[in-house]
Amino acid sequence: YKTQTSRAKHHNNDFGAFDRSLHHMMSDLAAVPKHGKRSLNVVSLSLANTPLEADLEAPTIVQHSDLVRLFWPKHDTVRKPKAELYALMSPAKCYTDWHVDFGGSSVWYNVVRGKKFFALAPPTEHNLKSFAAWANSDKQEKVNLLVYLKDPVLYELKAGDTMIIPGGWP
Repeated sequence: YKTQTSRAKHHNNDFGAFDRSLHHMMSDLAAVPKHGKRSLNVVSLSLANTPLEADLEAPTIVQHSDLVRLFWPKHDTVRKPKAELYALMSPAKCYTDWHVDFGGSSVWYNVVRGKKFFALAPPTEHNLKSFAAWANSDKQEKVNLLVYLKDPVLYELKAGDTMIIPGGWP
């Protein structure tokens, strides 16, 4: 399958656009990085308008909580965003930093191979303010957000496990 143009942060911290086949992206993810410091982590590969879109379906609970599906005008199909099907691919020892998924969307993760750890915190006023302060800080890379959050929980998902994260959870 051919992926759509994606933005990627290269090891020199510059962003660039590229088109890759899914096969080539998987090969890139499996390779050891030449610069030896960081691996590629594909965090938002849209599957909308690809052959994979017809083969996958979000869990019913995610469909029923999707804000676009619930509130977007039914007649406006031209501008309606497709935010339900994204793929995340990570090689061993990669991580995704703290974030709130775009548009406050609910997300689901299904681990195909290996395992993935998640640290989540309830979207309380305190936690969301702490997240916003951290996200807007120029010291973000040096500060561990976890110490400022109340009631965070660590989850470990293994191959075959599925996790659903409600919208707004940092």
